[in-house]
Amino acid sequence: MAGAVLRTLWAVALVGALSGPAAADGVQPITRPDGPTPTGQFVWNDGSKDHTLSLAALEEALPMVQVTTASHYSDEVETFQGVLLRDLVAHLGAEGADGLEVRATDAYVATVPRADWSNWDVVLATRQDGQPILPRKRGPARIVYPLDGNPELNTNDYAARGVWLISRITAVRSN
Repeated sequence: MAGAVLRTLWAVALVGALSGPAAADGVQPITRPDGPTPTGQFVWNDGSKDHTLSLAALEEALPMVQVTTASHYSDEVETFQGVLLRDLVAHLGAEGADGLEVRATDAYVATVPRADWSNWDVVLATRQDGQPILPRKRGPARIVYPLDGNPELNTNDYAARGVWLISRITAVRSN
């Protein structure tokens, strides 16, 4: 009997370890949604050179996730799909960046510090409810923080970093 209890406890611990922080904050891995492919793009600057990145190519290159969460700017719980910001940073070879300067088409700029994508499952959302995010819905890409399960993120500082209408992301290094 004790052996069965220990095996059950070990299995529960293993499942918890495998699900990691994603399960705690509502961010879950998904397969790429069927339907239209995002047609948007943004400029990535690694600190010295501009590169145009297509959202469709990012969805193909990186694992996709889904987050259902409250929003700083809506009374509704919303569901977004996209890629983890930490995966994007690693894919682009910017692991040493101290932060990311994120610029919107309306010239709004916010800096997302490395601690944010290191500590939480911050998502670069390319879809909402499985569909590409249109500009009239604050697309084609936006930064989404997993507020549900992380009450410490429900502050004006994090709200200001939730940039939408993303047109440019630049790696920030203090050197």
